[in-house]
Amino acid sequence: MSNELSKSLSPYLLMHADDPVDWRMWSDDTLRLAREKNRLIFLSIGYSSCHWCHVMHDESFMDNEIASILNNDYIPIKVDREERPDLDSYFMKVSQVINGNGGWPLNIILLPDGRPIFAMTYVPKEDRNGMTGLKNILLQLSAMYAKDPDQFKDQAKAVSDAMEERASIPSKLTGGISDRLYESISRYLDRIDGGFSGQTKFYNVPVLEFLMDRYETTHDRDVAEFLETTMKTIAIRGVHDPLFGGFFRYSTDSMWIIPHFEKMSYTQAQLMRAYAKMHLLFHDDFYAKIVEDIYRFMDGCMYSGRSYYTSVDADYKGEEGGHYLFDFNEIRDSLGDDFTKFVRVYEVKENGNFSDTHGENKGRNFLYFSGTYKEFSELMSDSGVRRSIVAGLQKLRKIREKDDVFIDRKELVDINSMIVSALAWAYRSTLNGIYLERARVVSGWLRDLNRERVSHGMFNGRKIETTTLQDYAFLSQAMIDMFQITFDYGYLEDARRFADQAMSLLKDGRLSYSSEISESDPMDGEVESPYAVLTKVLDQISLLADDMDLHERSGDLLASVFGNVQAFPAAYPSMVRSAEFHLKGKHVSSNRAKIEDLMRSSVYHNTVFSLQDTGAYIVCGYGMCFPPSGSVEDVASQINS
Repeated sequence: MSNELSKSLSPYLLMHADDPVDWRMWSDDTLRLAREKNRLIFLSIGYSSCHWCHVMHDESFMDNEIASILNNDYIPIKVDREERPDLDSYFMKVSQVINGNGGWPLNIILLPDGRPIFAMTYVPKEDRNGMTGLKNILLQLSAMYAKDPDQFKDQAKAVSDAMEERASIPSKLTGGISDRLYESISRYLDRIDGGFSGQTKFYNVPVLEFLMDRYETTHDRDVAEFLETTMKTIAIRGVHDPLFGGFFRYSTDSMWIIPHFEKMSYTQAQLMRAYAKMHLLFHDDFYAKIVEDIYRFMDGCMYSGRSYYTSVDADYKGEEGGHYLFDFNEIRDSLGDDFTKFVRVYEVKENGNFSDTHGENKGRNFLYFSGTYKEFSELMSDSGVRRSIVAGLQKLRKIREKDDVFIDRKELVDINSMIVSALAWAYRSTLNGIYLERARVVSGWLRDLNRERVSHGMFNGRKIETTTLQDYAFLSQAMIDMFQITFDYGYLEDARRFADQAMSLLKDGRLSYSSEISESDPMDGEVESPYAVLTKVLDQISLLADDMDLHERSGDLLASVFGNVQAFPAAYPSMVRSAEFHLKGKHVSSNRAKIEDLMRSSVYHNTVFSLQDTGAYIVCGYGMCFPPSGSVEDVASQINS
């Protein structure tokens, strides 16, 4: 018997529609029911390609004993984090307040009035290895609540107070925050394997882009070496898929060897843009090849013909990474004469080189290279090795290309907007017209879908109506980025229209995440802060349209939360970058040939461009202009002033 989730538009929620748990969707009616029945709320947030979400589903949510507890003592609610990023963002911060960390599946216990008191990620059904199981957690909390509901008031207040302390703190914008951010993150730079020190590693693209900005301004060789080490290492290690292209979500180890196997479109978008910028900064064609690799994966696996889907599942036939794993004999027999040279690069072993999530080696092999970029380049400089790698990957790809791996086919506005921005940067960096054409198609779909008002996306021909700041911000930025490669003022007009609509989320001088979630802490997460993106968009439009009112609005929005940034800049790299743009942004205009030459010579991170019928470069800031110049060197100096 199906539960309420059978009415959902979300593929993730539909996966749970036949659970014995009587799941409900997040709604006013559901929250009212919790108050009327005076029951605790069990809120579970996940997404369709999440491995540990699947594990918890199989172990607990398909279990009749757990279902009985949830159905009788709780109001169980399921949320797709991609469908409701506002709820996900808020409750992730709740988890960080309670536990100091978070992740997915994200499970929160709330009082009947909606105040959170307890948070956990994956837990097994039964107690295991010192970890309290879900069954005992649920039984203990429900028994405690039935005996004395008031005992949870202090915990609820403590969480609420901690969330308020994290709420937006106003402060005057000041310079120097960029240096403070660099000082705070420099101690965590892994200069051997790249990325940021930790037992697991995420790409943290907002910080990487901040470092790109810093290198462009300072030409600091330490920053350059870290960026090149990071961007080349992740492209040759296990987090990059040599079979089908693209990048997995993150690394489970500090060397980027074994990933969690879901592939997220937002990961591809962020990294495509980052590699395009690396190509502009360092003029190394290796980075352009990775841009193309990401595009080919997205085109072959995620493209609908008008937009891009959301993610590819981590699991295949119940095995995490099963789509990417091979038996030793399967590789050896398939590759034939290419095998000997193939294994000089990819370290497959007769007994397997891969352990599953329980630490068991079942004789499976995952294709990864564990050496340095220099070692990889030396191996690949051998034409025989190179031919065997190309031939071997092609043979293994044929074995796996018919696998029916689950793809979440939501077409989301925020994610497709990020992809349009990435494609625009890819075109600017490489001049490959395929990126421009695809950016036109997807941006056209976005403009048509959101012509009357902004939505969150589509699934199965139906609109997803819950709109968030992320939709407005990333959509506006996509239109700006399209204007920067086409100089079609229709894109600039749409950017302003979408940014104006975002002001519907303005509350008490700050931007809320959605009409329902009023918190506005602009911290970066899995993607860059939409608050930071929108404030920068306002400044970009201000420069391009010579509208100082928008610049003042951006300044007010930045100041309303800048105390957070000053207190802990490492959590707010995108806000730091937006503040820098607010203080130092420039608008450069000239004829098309001169502007295009300039745009392709570097990133010019604090700059927007437009066309003007003149043979000189004209550089303007907010309310001021420099004398015209014909020299790229003079322009660069004016931009950085």
